[in-house]
Amino acid sequence: MSSSPAPAGRFSDSSEHTDVMGAELVSIALCLITYRRPRGLGQALQGVGGLEVDPSEVDLRLVVVDNDPSGSAEDVVKDFASRSVYPVAYAVEPQQGIPFARNRAVQLAGDVDFIGWLDDDEVPIAAWLSLLVAALRCSRADVVLGPSEPSLPAGAASWIAAGGFFDRTRFPSGTVIPAHYARTSGVLVRRAAMPARQTAFVEELRFTGGSDREHFVAMEKAGATFVWVDEAVVVEKVPESRACSGWILRRAFRIGNSRSITLVLQHPPMGKRVKRVGAGATKMVTGSFAALVGLPRGKGAAMQGLWKTCYGAGLAFGALGYRYDEYRKHHGG
Repeated sequence: MSSSPAPAGRFSDSSEHTDVMGAELVSIALCLITYRRPRGLGQALQGVGGLEVDPSEVDLRLVVVDNDPSGSAEDVVKDFASRSVYPVAYAVEPQQGIPFARNRAVQLAGDVDFIGWLDDDEVPIAAWLSLLVAALRCSRADVVLGPSEPSLPAGAASWIAAGGFFDRTRFPSGTVIPAHYARTSGVLVRRAAMPARQTAFVEELRFTGGSDREHFVAMEKAGATFVWVDEAVVVEKVPESRACSGWILRRAFRIGNSRSITLVLQHPPMGKRVKRVGAGATKMVTGSFAALVGLPRGKGAAMQGLWKTCYGAGLAFGALGYRYDEYRKHHGG
């Protein structure tokens, strides 16, 4: 999908924001991608409506792209827009796949200083945006991001929380982090530092996932810096369909698989692919051993070993060219 300018008059003109962090006003388009998750989207929008934003410092507008061709999110967005103090743009991206929806959001965001990203199963704390903007002003980083804290459904097995299967790596605030820790969740991105190519997100990764990781790694290779803001929390609402061993292990395989598929798309030397297969096989062996050793300590410990096994299998099979299209299946909420 090729990009084109945002529709005229959709948002206020931000062309005056040349010296981004030295200007009085910073323009931000906060983008949400959604697919048949009206309840989660409604909660996310409610969180956006409760953000603490100083209009003298931030010109905020919202972009919602619905990847459901039937436009199932339209009523939820219209209801929010009728009460929102921020401009809201809504569009349907009929071509299935997260990268297509992300690229449509970038198109609609137009000429802004920064693009923010939230998932439709996440609710930001009230200070989330102001904390990230403050970090931008202090650090002059190209990307600032914070943690996603999981909120498990009622009745979720205790081993899931104990095993940390939905937890993500965290850092002290101000830490300059590698790009591969970034994702389109709870993040602000300098528009001018995004990959200089026809589409910001690689559309070949439409169902495998990983297009956001590839996007940020490409930025890092071009010199972008990434800074962590540990207080800028978004809360991830985990649906019941994901709070189970089957989904957790499939996700482990998908993460490994998408990372290797991203490598394959770069057409590396065969030796590099063989090395990746070997690394995956090693993780499969060590993970299987850890699962056996962990059995006496309970399901959580055994699952941690199985997670590593499945991740390694994803790495190996991806390097051999196999694609696991996790995002063909919908997890509602």
